[in-house]
Amino acid sequence: MSALRARDPIRRGRESVAGALFALVVGLGLAVAPATSGAAGGTTPAGGGLSPGTLNGVSCVSAGSCVAVGYRGDKTLIQSWNGTAWSVVPSADLGIDSALYGASCSSASSCMATGVYIDSSGHHALFESWNGADWSVVPSPSPGPDGITLLSVSCVSAHFCMAVGDYGNSAVIESWNGTAWSVVASPDRGTERSSLDGVSCVSVQFCVAVGNNSSKTLVESWDGSAWSVVASPTPGSYGDFAAVSCSSTRSCVAVGNFSTGTGSGSSTPPGTLVESWDGSAWSVVANPNPSHALLYGVACVASKSC
Repeated sequence: MSALRARDPIRRGRESVAGALFALVVGLGLAVAPATSGAAGGTTPAGGGLSPGTLNGVSCVSAGSCVAVGYRGDKTLIQSWNGTAWSVVPSADLGIDSALYGASCSSASSCMATGVYIDSSGHHALFESWNGADWSVVPSPSPGPDGITLLSVSCVSAHFCMAVGDYGNSAVIESWNGTAWSVVASPDRGTERSSLDGVSCVSVQFCVAVGNNSSKTLVESWDGSAWSVVASPTPGSYGDFAAVSCSSTRSCVAVGNFSTGTGSGSSTPPGTLVESWDGSAWSVVANPNPSHALLYGVACVASKSC
């Protein structure tokens, strides 16, 4: 299993920047700024008594409008940026443990966040939406009785989003039509565990999702009607994508890690993996690769600017 998918029990250190004109980095161990309100149903005290929070995903629509999501303790955590300062925004929680992993905003008044919550019956998908005034939970379908976690979401408008993650031992994809989420068929390649960790959409007719299947990189593409597997190289014996960003149908970049061993638990340290899409094929891109390094997020605003 990749280190990218280690959860304790539902935590995953990662970051993703979606559709950003202005990119902000988020990650593990960030102390949240004091605020007068926190998760729905309670208040977060101002001052120095706050516990550290973890921010996993961020989305910006302008230099003055960003949203970052994650968790603090067993509650969801959402922060907003107004061009000057970050502030905690009230967010909803379900079950006994909730966390958010991805966010995507198509405008300052339309955002979607994805994650997971746990109750007595197991893991369940968590969707929360922003209407410009409040965050609220959106009902989520499940493919079946197994546990599901949604790790990434990409929205091109208030009426079209794609979210990806894992369900049991398989990848899962869900789509938003402006009214409801529904499960979309995901092509199954191989019989071993698969997961989709990142997704990027440039239109209702073009999305790319990335992850891992049978210890190899996994890329799937949406053409407006169905998802299909797209060939992608794995430079070692193990490869995994954590995030992807597309600036057009002919330009995408995916990042993650690879190893010449058997995965993150082997004695062979992982290295950074970067691959690019030119409209016809995926190829490995040379990149600085310090020892024991992994890449968790990427944002592209043009084919030559990531």
